[in-house]
Amino acid sequence: MTDEMKSMMLNDEALEGVDGGDCTIEIDGKKILCKLYRVQKGDTLTKIAQRYNTNVKAIMAVNKGKITDPNKIEVGWIIKVPVNVKL
Repeated sequence: MTDEMKSMMLNDEALEGVDGGDCTIEIDGKKILCKLYRVQKGDTLTKIAQRYNTNVKAIMAVNKGKITDPNKIEVGWIIKVPVNVKL
Protein backbone atom coordinates (compact mmCIF):
# COMPACT_ATOMS: atom_id res chain seq x y z
CA MET A 1 0.00 0.00 0.00
CA THR A 2 1.43 3.38 -0.98
CA ASP A 3 1.75 6.30 1.44
CA GLU A 4 -1.01 8.06 -0.53
CA MET A 5 -3.36 5.12 0.02
CA LYS A 6 -2.50 5.01 3.73
CA SER A 7 -3.26 8.73 3.97
CA MET A 8 -6.65 8.21 2.33
CA MET A 9 -7.47 5.45 4.81
CA LEU A 10 -6.51 7.70 7.72
CA ASN A 11 -8.69 10.50 6.39
CA ASP A 12 -11.55 8.04 6.01
CA GLU A 13 -11.33 7.14 9.70
CA ALA A 14 -12.80 10.58 10.45
CA LEU A 15 -15.86 9.49 8.44
CA GLU A 16 -16.34 6.25 10.37
CA GLY A 17 -20.02 5.42 10.68
CA VAL A 18 -21.20 7.68 7.88
CA ASP A 19 -21.21 5.01 5.17
CA GLY A 20 -24.41 5.43 3.19
CA GLY A 21 -24.95 8.93 4.53
CA ASP A 22 -26.13 11.78 2.33
CA CYS A 23 -23.97 14.66 1.23
CA THR A 24 -24.31 17.56 -1.16
CA ILE A 25 -21.73 18.51 -3.74
CA GLU A 26 -21.54 21.17 -6.41
CA ILE A 27 -20.94 20.31 -10.05
CA ASP A 28 -20.91 23.10 -12.62
CA GLY A 29 -22.66 25.42 -10.16
CA LYS A 30 -25.48 22.96 -9.42
CA LYS A 31 -26.01 21.32 -6.02
CA ILE A 32 -26.17 17.56 -6.38
CA LEU A 33 -27.20 14.87 -3.89
CA CYS A 34 -24.51 12.30 -3.24
CA LYS A 35 -23.99 9.30 -1.00
CA LEU A 36 -20.94 8.44 1.05
CA TYR A 37 -19.97 4.93 0.04
CA ARG A 38 -17.40 2.59 1.57
CA VAL A 39 -15.65 0.58 -1.17
CA GLN A 40 -16.22 -3.16 -0.72
CA LYS A 41 -14.25 -6.16 -1.98
CA GLY A 42 -15.07 -6.73 -5.65
CA ASP A 43 -16.29 -3.17 -6.27
CA THR A 44 -15.35 -1.24 -9.37
CA LEU A 45 -16.29 2.34 -10.15
CA THR A 46 -18.48 1.01 -12.96
CA LYS A 47 -20.44 -1.25 -10.57
CA ILE A 48 -20.81 1.55 -8.02
CA ALA A 49 -21.93 3.97 -10.74
CA GLN A 50 -24.59 1.56 -11.99
CA ARG A 51 -25.92 1.11 -8.45
CA TYR A 52 -26.46 4.88 -8.07
CA ASN A 53 -27.51 5.73 -11.66
CA THR A 54 -24.38 7.74 -12.35
CA ASN A 55 -21.18 7.18 -14.30
CA VAL A 56 -17.47 6.81 -13.63
CA LYS A 57 -16.74 10.31 -14.95
CA ALA A 58 -19.10 11.85 -12.36
CA ILE A 59 -17.60 9.81 -9.51
CA MET A 60 -14.10 10.84 -10.58
CA ALA A 61 -15.16 14.51 -10.74
CA VAL A 62 -16.42 14.60 -7.16
CA ASN A 63 -13.45 12.68 -5.79
CA LYS A 64 -10.66 14.72 -7.40
CA GLY A 65 -7.40 14.12 -5.63
CA LYS A 66 -8.68 10.97 -3.97
CA ILE A 67 -9.29 8.79 -7.02
CA THR A 68 -6.65 9.48 -9.64
CA ASP A 69 -7.01 6.22 -11.56
CA PRO A 70 -10.49 4.73 -12.08
CA ASN A 71 -8.97 1.25 -12.07
CA LYS A 72 -7.31 1.68 -8.67
CA ILE A 73 -9.71 1.94 -5.77
CA GLU A 74 -9.09 0.32 -2.40
CA VAL A 75 -11.40 -1.62 -0.11
CA GLY A 76 -12.33 0.60 2.82
CA TRP A 77 -12.07 3.95 1.05
CA ILE A 78 -15.08 6.18 1.61
CA ILE A 79 -15.96 7.99 -1.59
CA LYS A 80 -18.67 10.42 -2.63
CA VAL A 81 -21.05 9.04 -5.22
CA PRO A 82 -23.37 11.45 -7.04
CA VAL A 83 -26.92 10.10 -7.33
CA ASN A 84 -28.78 10.23 -10.65
CA VAL A 85 -26.07 12.36 -12.30
CA LYS A 86 -24.20 11.60 -15.50
CA LEU A 87 -21.44 13.75 -16.94
